[in-house]
Amino acid sequence: LVIRQALLQQRYFVTFREISRAIHSGREVGEILQRIVEHITAIVGARGCIYWILNQVEGLIVNRVVAGFDYRSLSHVDYASLGRIFTPELGRPVFIDDARTDARIPDLERLGKKRIQTVLGLPFAIAPPYQGLLAVYFGRSRTLQESEIDFITALGEQGAIALHKALAYDESRLDLLRRTVEGLALALEAKDGQTHGHSQRVACLAREVAGALGLPPGERDAVHQAGLLHDIGKIGLQDEILARLGRLSPEEME
Repeated sequence: LVIRQALLQQRYFVTFREISRAIHSGREVGEILQRIVEHITAIVGARGCIYWILNQVEGLIVNRVVAGFDYRSLSHVDYASLGRIFTPELGRPVFIDDARTDARIPDLERLGKKRIQTVLGLPFAIAPPYQGLLAVYFGRSRTLQESEIDFITALGEQGAIALHKALAYDESRLDLLRRTVEGLALALEAKDGQTHGHSQRVACLAREVAGALGLPPGERDAVHQAGLLHDIGKIGLQDEILARLGRLSPEEME
């Protein structure tokens, strides 16, 4: 038993090191999450494992990766159903002793539901508005040892770290894009002094309209950027043509 426990601890360590190395080497987040759910499934002897990425502001499942048996009663539920099963906003683990009789588990696949008994769900903070949620499920009644829960938690946290790192990188790139777009808008208005401030006004009004239409924050941002760039073609026009818009010859119009 002591030897078996030592071998298991060694396997935990090797797996954790592999995932850490993948994160720091800049591997794709989807690939890292896939490795995480596969390792968890294999090492704790689960029927399967799912890692969701949730957008809590928009109430969406952004992505999910699955390993092992595709338990449809979990893997195919919507955001609201996940919230009822695991209450991820509370930040606490959820242990379901018998999924076959638990009312929280929807009956999306009768045969599949009968094949799964014990379910463990763990939420992980990433960065607002995103949250990670990991579920491990077993085909029989299973009491997890503390070391197993620690291992699952550690790998789930590694997934959250990978996601946080990727989101921070994406936000940095978006910042650069915003500054580039604003610079282009300034260059456009320098080209045509008569419309100074016009692109900014269009962009602000477009964002307000998008908000009044109930568009989500990401789409409101996209509309704002489009407003800044709506006249960008002026940059490629000769000054003498730009000054005579509306009075162009067919050749100039072409």
